[in-house]
Amino acid sequence: APDDRWAVGGGGFVEDSPVLIHYDGSAWTEVPVTLESPNVHAFFKVWGSAADDVYVVGQRGVVLHYDGSSWTELDSGVTEDIISVWGTGPDHVVMVGGRANGVALIKDETGLRTLELPVGTEPLNGVWVRDGTRAHAVGSGGTHLEIDLDSLEVQIIDAVPTLDTLHGVFGVGNDLYAVGGNLFVGTPPFRGVALLRNIRE
Repeated sequence: APDDRWAVGGGGFVEDSPVLIHYDGSAWTEVPVTLESPNVHAFFKVWGSAADDVYVVGQRGVVLHYDGSSWTELDSGVTEDIISVWGTGPDHVVMVGGRANGVALIKDETGLRTLELPVGTEPLNGVWVRDGTRAHAVGSGGTHLEIDLDSLEVQIIDAVPTLDTLHGVFGVGNDLYAVGGNLFVGTPPFRGVALLRNIRE
């Protein structure tokens, strides 16, 4: 709502603290959060289905949930950074990340648990849940995964025309968009990439 928005951040380094702020329609206010997980210096993404169902993901596997009155840290079962979160409701939430290897988690009616990914899955940076049964995740090396949320089967989409890192994914109708680039090479020229795929059944 216009008077109920959340934003997250942080520097990610030892001297930094993770940042969680709330907008009430007139001003942003920092919200303090006590974490059980050590050495968390940044939150990366926030997503919610309602005012009483908001998720935050961040460094070292940290996952927070807001129930409308307070924030609770959930046990993610992973220590890798969780980079992105998306869903369609309280029982259809997907989180992805990883630094050395990709990780993915699902929150459904049975709770929060990790998904088994193909061996060697690259780190994942972006996720979008296109309906209550399917999710798309993208990451390093042009990785694109399709996750069946009913069977929990994970399919690697091979026809991705780039080896650049993909950072975000979003769909409109039958069109799936992914964006990224070679931002971690360290020397210019830096290059961006934008991809389009038809996902009609």
